[in-house]
Amino acid sequence: IGITSRNSVTYESNLNEDYLICIKNSENYEFPVYLHVIGPMKEFLTFEQQEFILKPNENKCQNYNLNVQTKPDFYGPSITQIWVKQKSDDSSGSFRVLTNIHHKLSFFIPYPDKYVGINIKSENVNVNEPVQFTISAKNYGEKKVNKANARLDIYGADDYSNFVTSLYTNTKSIESMKTVDYFATFDTFGIVPGYYKANVEFYYDNENIKKENIFRIGTLNVKINNYTKFAVENKINPYEIDIESRWNNKIENLYARVEFDGINANILTPTINLIPWEKTKIKTFIDLTGYNSGEYKGKIILLYDNVTNTEDIILKVTELIKEEKPQDTLKPDKIIEDTTNVSSLSLTTILLIIIIILIIVDIIYIIYKRKKNET
Repeated sequence: IGITSRNSVTYESNLNEDYLICIKNSENYEFPVYLHVIGPMKEFLTFEQQEFILKPNENKCQNYNLNVQTKPDFYGPSITQIWVKQKSDDSSGSFRVLTNIHHKLSFFIPYPDKYVGINIKSENVNVNEPVQFTISAKNYGEKKVNKANARLDIYGADDYSNFVTSLYTNTKSIESMKTVDYFATFDTFGIVPGYYKANVEFYYDNENIKKENIFRIGTLNVKINNYTKFAVENKINPYEIDIESRWNNKIENLYARVEFDGINANILTPTINLIPWEKTKIKTFIDLTGYNSGEYKGKIILLYDNVTNTEDIILKVTELIKEEKPQDTLKPDKIIEDTTNVSSLSLTTILLIIIIILIIVDIIYIIYKRKKNET
């Protein structure tokens, strides 16, 4: 069974509306279905047909009516489910449920007085580009908000511990069940690139809401977060470099060259592209055949967009652990042979003991019979 997606409704006085529901039979046979409602709006719903037959591959649509003449005694969002249940006759003549699926009716009743929810949007930028903040505020209350605005405290970079500045939005009113946008701009000229946070406090009449928003200021830089620090002598080792783009644009044709003092090897990675702020690994191999254990100083050189980043590194090469040869002990077939002999000997010993016990019992029985006869 297939079904249409949800409907969303906000309460209004004397609400009386029709909404569409469609049910699809994707099978090649017909079957009966019925509609079953669960949720707080159940008593307010009526259907054109609540039980009907779905023909093979039929898509049947009908209206259902939502009639709310008396305001319900609850507030806020609620979900009412309209279940479509497939039925089939069994041998007893009753119905059993085979498949069911539900359609959601989202219903919202405004809160008493004033109640505001906010959503913050901002975009990542590059250095010296402005960050535009949009705060969308919706009044979910019955009463109008007369005056609302927001303050944004900016912190950065990376660990969000350094206070940078405060911004303020415009001031507007918000009608019941309406959404109003508030704006602020952060000028990044001279600001260090990195990760930033805006602590937003939204004020409306005598209430306030607090929320955070993370954004990034980029620069044309690829950061090396980690790299392979250990390898094994006299073998080919995998080598990985963890990198992170700090640029708010795509970086193309990036690759790395790795060099070590005392190791004559041409170590290059494949060429890759990075999307803005992407974290990834670039992988290659280092051939240490013929090189002994020890510490080798070197550097990673990243090349991209006519930029070269270099970082000093150290590679610790450890000894190759040789596998120990097994000692010259009994061969497996000899062990099996000896085990078989031991098992055979043990069985023979047990049988002899049983026979001796039986002989002793017989002798005792014969002596006992003789004494009884003499008596």
